[in-house]
Amino acid sequence: MPPITEALARAMKFELNTGTTALPTWVEVSNVNAASFSPSSVDANTTTFDDAGWQSHLKSSRTFSYTIGGLYQEDPDTGARDPGQDAVEAWAEEIGPASRKEFRITSPSGQTTREFVATAESSPAGIGSGGGNDDPNAWTVTVKQSGAATVVTA
Repeated sequence: MPPITEALARAMKFELNTGTTALPTWVEVSNVNAASFSPSSVDANTTTFDDAGWQSHLKSSRTFSYTIGGLYQEDPDTGARDPGQDAVEAWAEEIGPASRKEFRITSPSGQTTREFVATAESSPAGIGSGGGNDDPNAWTVTVKQSGAATVVTA
């Protein structure tokens, strides 16, 4: 058995289901060069007089958000976009029930996939996030998990 070792983040894979739950069509979001994950929770205050001035709490709910950034991709001749970035931007424009889509993240080894329903906030459609004088145009999306994830290990 090979030794357990560090895994490079660049091997993670991000995909959006542009189909349905019954008939999924997974589109990979390409040209990612940064990803961060932010857990969040809400605690219920359970402090009583018996706690002698120390606060007591109980986690009552939790969620994750994932911020994924990369380089904006566009064909200079046709204006065609990276299919994954384009799909995410369209998703981020949705309101109401249509704003919930399936998203999945696969670990660098490809052995673990975290799949969940989420909403998204993205760079403006067809524009990117900008940059400086000598920077390529950036692109970002924040994916907010809704409900529990399904984690599958190969």
